[in-house]
Amino acid sequence: MVAVAGEVIEQAANQTMQVMVRAGSGLTGPRDLRGKLIATPTLGAVMHVATLHWLRVNGVDPGSIRAVEMPFPNMGDQLKAGRVDAVELLQPFVGQQSAAGNLSIGNPLLSVADPVLFTFWIAQGDWARSHRPVIERWVAALEEARTFIEQNPAEARAILAKYTNLPPPIAEKIPLPSYAFGITPSHLEVWVRTLRELGQLPGNVDPGKLVVSGRP
Repeated sequence: MVAVAGEVIEQAANQTMQVMVRAGSGLTGPRDLRGKLIATPTLGAVMHVATLHWLRVNGVDPGSIRAVEMPFPNMGDQLKAGRVDAVELLQPFVGQQSAAGNLSIGNPLLSVADPVLFTFWIAQGDWARSHRPVIERWVAALEEARTFIEQNPAEARAILAKYTNLPPPIAEKIPLPSYAFGITPSHLEVWVRTLRELGQLPGNVDPGKLVVSGRP
């Protein structure tokens, strides 16, 4: 598998991820999470990898925390009930939990880099290398979609509500992510380094071989 196009870039000026805790919990930053239970959408996902890195660079042994997989919609109730100490959330759930009085203690993605590639498009390597013109047209279509969103925000949010089943009031307020569809090996290099530092990537990986763009 190779990366063929970027998607969402996380940056300080426009954030989608937060680690959130209950108000009054006494937890104010990553160092307070030592020994705590954290809810994550997936243990092997980029969000949790970023959280482990965030803990590590703040002097917390990533192995000192416990983690449990949990769907985003369930995290707020489990946090309120005290069954978990912190939750890894994305918008629109960040906004919902902020409105419920819960607090953010940081964005782990930004500890990896700022800006940092968050999500991206992948394809089978042999197919990608023999279909570069298709990839180029696909990226052009993504760019066209971004332009449409920027020029037609109300209509774009109506489409968002239709296809995600988000209630219109939420779809109208949710912060939209930053999109960047170009992709280079340097975008993946930071994640290779992060995984290696966490001991999750023991082998040698060449980021240059992980990207196939529309042009050779």
